[in-house]
Amino acid sequence: MKFSQENLTAFFRASEASSFGEPVKTVERLAELIPSGGTVLDLGSGDGRNTLYLAEKGFHVKAVDLSEAAIEKLHRFAAQRGLAVETQIADAATYSVDRTYDAFVVVLLFQFLDEEATTRLLKEMKANTKSGGVHVVHLFTKSGDRQRLDLEEDPGSHCFYPDDGWLKEFYAGWEIFEYSSSTGPLLEKFDQEGSPLTSVVERIVARKP
Repeated sequence: MKFSQENLTAFFRASEASSFGEPVKTVERLAELIPSGGTVLDLGSGDGRNTLYLAEKGFHVKAVDLSEAAIEKLHRFAAQRGLAVETQIADAATYSVDRTYDAFVVVLLFQFLDEEATTRLLKEMKANTKSGGVHVVHLFTKSGDRQRLDLEEDPGSHCFYPDDGWLKEFYAGWEIFEYSSSTGPLLEKFDQEGSPLTSVVERIVARKP
């Protein structure tokens, strides 16, 4: 599934409030695991629900997103709260991690990338994480209906939906603080009987040895 800048602009400008709501609970957990003042890369940040939370907790956060409208909105929110946040407009499919961080946050991004780009980014993240650093990653798996709907929309799509459990296996050898998998409804998507279609999301909070 791909988004044009026009679609992203319309999405992020549809409301003055955060487009995704409150920070995810795993990011709140992250803030407990590394010292305040640490460096964090939020990849696929959107308009900053997780970036702004971490910045308020005293972390130095870099937010990266494809959408100019999202980054503009993030800057507006940051200014309203008196926060300093580093940002970059970039496509995660070609983005390269170029320095080390204490933590990385990637929440529901990889369904927009192919397997090669996803694994490259995750390996770069691992290599550029300081000892004792923490990763928070959420991704959709191929269970449920989301991958099928993406392929129906774009039969040539190579977007990455791993097998259940792939995420935990990828972090073998790291200390796992949280790992969960849950099934939830896809918004405004229903089958012919009117039952909601579903997606499966896996989440992990892991620390580098």
